[in-house]
Amino acid sequence: MQVLAWSFEALRVGKHPHQDPWARPFSAEYYPDRWRRAGTPLSGPYTYVLDGLQGDADFVAALFTLKRPLLE
Repeated sequence: MQVLAWSFEALRVGKHPHQDPWARPFSAEYYPDRWRRAGTPLSGPYTYVLDGLQGDADFVAALFTLKRPLLE
């Protein structure tokens, strides 16, 4: 779970992380490829947004005013 949270945080910030999920900083000796990219943009000016919606099929259908049922 820690690695997943670390990954999502990097996506949210939009930059390559400076350290691994266990707070060990990248260096010329420890993951030098990640050390060189640390702090640089992951995907240009874009960042990642994670959102969610929780509900049963009836709720989602009503929310989005779907014309047909989600489950048949």
